[in-house]
Amino acid sequence: MNMTLKKRRLTCLLFIICICMAELLLWFCFRNVDSYTLSSKAKMESLYPSEVIAISGYSVEENRFSPTNSDPQILFSAEGYTVASFAVKLAEPLPEDTSVDVYFAVGENGLSEKNKVTVTAPKGTKQVVLKLQKDEYRVLRLDFNGSFVVQDIGVSESVAKGRLDINGKTVGRLLLFMLVTAIAVVIVYGKQEGKRSDADPIQQKVRGWLSANLPHESLTVKERVFVLVCFISYLVWALVFLNSLYGPDEIMRLDVPKFIYENHALPCGWEESIRNPYWGTSYGFSITFPYLADVFFMRLVSLFSTAESALWIAARLTSVLSGTGIAYYAVCISKRVTKQSTRWLFVVPMALTPQIIFLSSYVNLDSFGLFTVMFLIYVWIRGMENGWDVRTCIWLGVGLGFCLLSYQFAYPYVVGSFGIYCLWHIANRKQTNAKRFFGHGFLIVGVVLLISGWYFIRNAYLYNGDLFALHASAPYAELYAVPEQKPSLKQTIRIQGYSPIGMLTETPWVGSTFQSLFYAFGYMSVFTTKRFYELIGVVLAVGAVGCVVAFIRKREKNRDLVFGTVAMTGSALLCVAISVYYSWASDYQPQGRYIIAVLPLLFAMTAYGIHHLLDLIPKINGYLQKGAVYLTVTGILLLDLKAFYHCLTQFVY
Repeated sequence: MNMTLKKRRLTCLLFIICICMAELLLWFCFRNVDSYTLSSKAKMESLYPSEVIAISGYSVEENRFSPTNSDPQILFSAEGYTVASFAVKLAEPLPEDTSVDVYFAVGENGLSEKNKVTVTAPKGTKQVVLKLQKDEYRVLRLDFNGSFVVQDIGVSESVAKGRLDINGKTVGRLLLFMLVTAIAVVIVYGKQEGKRSDADPIQQKVRGWLSANLPHESLTVKERVFVLVCFISYLVWALVFLNSLYGPDEIMRLDVPKFIYENHALPCGWEESIRNPYWGTSYGFSITFPYLADVFFMRLVSLFSTAESALWIAARLTSVLSGTGIAYYAVCISKRVTKQSTRWLFVVPMALTPQIIFLSSYVNLDSFGLFTVMFLIYVWIRGMENGWDVRTCIWLGVGLGFCLLSYQFAYPYVVGSFGIYCLWHIANRKQTNAKRFFGHGFLIVGVVLLISGWYFIRNAYLYNGDLFALHASAPYAELYAVPEQKPSLKQTIRIQGYSPIGMLTETPWVGSTFQSLFYAFGYMSVFTTKRFYELIGVVLAVGAVGCVVAFIRKREKNRDLVFGTVAMTGSALLCVAISVYYSWASDYQPQGRYIIAVLPLLFAMTAYGIHHLLDLIPKINGYLQKGAVYLTVTGILLLDLKAFYHCLTQFVY
């Protein structure tokens, strides 16, 4: 048996094992959020009736509570208690499915829609347990939206555990899904290349066509393993941290795919069922591709389980796969630029920086937006290599179409794509002509409109010509938001008298944005040590110095590399400008995820700069390159382990 066949079979076996492990892990984490329980050893502190502050919206007869309005509530004092779980023991089973909300006030934060957990207790339930982030709360509020008879209401320091949603049908479907996965992997990777051609010429032709027409690279076993490790890492984070405080605005965003999943229709932004009472608006004003992908995975997972947590995890799969795509195209881009080992100084940070893993593990638009950015950069490289042929122009249109269906903070790369397309044709005007330039340009625009045109037409129709739905939500926020979030009363940085420069120099915008570009979880509440951010700054500075050195020493410039650098730099600067303007004029949000699309430029320049600094010591340059790569990989993996443990302490235990 030759080595090629052995490697192919080894790769096949590795894929089967890893994917089946991922499927098992996914299934075992299909915990029903509505079915938490406390262990028998958990100590419970009673709040009822001793800590009751007020009861409103209920008629109470002994221990029987019946709601009298649409907002019934019981307020408890939680001073002196450390709370990880909230439990309601009932004297009688619930007569019907009932929604239960617990609001909490901690520190300076009061009771609000952002500070709550929700479950739906099914008919017949005698104990409702809600899982909270372990903390010392000032006030807790229980909204039991139905009649119930209390035996006890209390809190516990012990963390509630989710029950597994297991039945024979689910097991059978899981085993069938794993079998189909194994067969598919064997078909794709398990046969020797030569035998496949003789045995199945049609399949060989199909594979040849796909290989010639899809924007991809052939990866080595090491590169495949790396991408697979990235996928499993993102998936594990997505499975473990099922907490409403984990992903910023995740629960509010999740309302959109849930609406589509339940109603088989796209919501309008003003839809009351998804409107957030705190902000007075919803994310339904912008129905982008990630929400539609979320619904697809929710439908797929509903074949195995319809538990709320299963559908929640399913919606997160869009971000998980987007992160995997980021890792894949990081490898592809690096292979196209250089064969040196220092290319991993770009690949590994681009795929495994803690903030990338975080964005790849919960429901958001940022990860898919960054994936489209990486795809576009790869297509730029391919386009400049092959003279922007028809095939590459089609894929550029595909990338631009999906970029427009991602997130407005990724839109600068649409401008960058236009710029690099024009720059290349101007620089190579002797090899091309105006007919080719405009013909391929119209082809790109046509593909873009084919993919994303419906989105803009729908927005224009529903929101009085507002193509991007940027201002459509303002009237509803004015009507329904809490007072401090109404547009007419909101104290933006601009209204406070700051200029954009003043905001950057007199507020912590720069520091907060820089930190959260690399490591910040939850609602900008979980950071790492100051030393880490300083180290990141030093590494980026070293890379910048190396780029300057390379620019000075290298007389012959690679023109395509210059074009790519100019397009990426312009796009990155525009990303930052949009984020600055948004914080200044609309909503002060110094968050790194809004400028996450600058990371390809930062990491590429850092890898390029360090590579050229190492070139200054030619005799041991190869050893230094490998040493720098190993040091980088080890450092990032250790940081990821620390980040995972940090999130465990904050969102699980």
